[in-house]
Amino acid sequence: MTTELSPKRLELLKEAVPKASRVMFLHDPEAAPTALKLTQEAAPRLGIRMQVAQVGAAEELLPELTMIAKERPDALFVYPDVVLSSHPRPRQLADFAIKAHLPTMHAFRFFVDAGGLMSYGATQSEIYTIAAEQAAKILAGARPSELPLRQATRFELVINQQQDCEGARPHHPTVAAVASRRGDRVSRRRAARVERDEPEQLPLPTKARAGLDPEEGAKRAIARRAKPSAVPGHVKLTLTLELRRALAERLSARAIPETRNLESIVIELLKAAAK
Repeated sequence: MTTELSPKRLELLKEAVPKASRVMFLHDPEAAPTALKLTQEAAPRLGIRMQVAQVGAAEELLPELTMIAKERPDALFVYPDVVLSSHPRPRQLADFAIKAHLPTMHAFRFFVDAGGLMSYGATQSEIYTIAAEQAAKILAGARPSELPLRQATRFELVINQQQDCEGARPHHPTVAAVASRRGDRVSRRRAARVERDEPEQLPLPTKARAGLDPEEGAKRAIARRAKPSAVPGHVKLTLTLELRRALAERLSARAIPETRNLESIVIELLKAAAK
């Protein structure tokens, strides 16, 4: 759903920043070309002209941000591929946007917790839970090809109340109106969180909320799913290592480094089983 929601994110960005006419789409060109296509198709009806900036590796981000600063777009639209979602890129993006007074739109809350302006997408807790449950079923012997594909059912709009961007101040009536129109509840903490259909969910660890590597949230979610009771820290690490060894064996790989994103591992498992 991350790709399919791209036009909706652009619409929300336009509501929050009505004067935005040039929006920079920042992404890894190999990650999700469909997302760019969908966003470009939605732009004309919103009176927006899309510009594109590409980041294929972590070391390309800072030079690309320098280029974006020279282009001076009205807003920045960040697609959450592995490169841009991994620590410390969310913080780097937020620092750049704040310095450049540039409103930003993201897909997940941890970008806003890092300092971005707003996000709209599936709740991280549900994503981690789905990934952990699917991985647990595969490790228990289920054939990946026989597992049904699961999509997120809970989504949230998060607006940073502290960021002060030119044309999109969080306390500005326009942004407040977006929050009030787009959800059932608004929680005024560090960020304003607008939720729909949000039942009880697995809480995220503090580090994940602070905008650090989201993979840590997946590790802890897996540990909790494997053993719901209180699990000491060293046992969690053992469970995580065992999980990685098992996944590596099924992928015929020597090892899976800790930097690998859990969702990408599960997707790779499913693709391998479908061949």
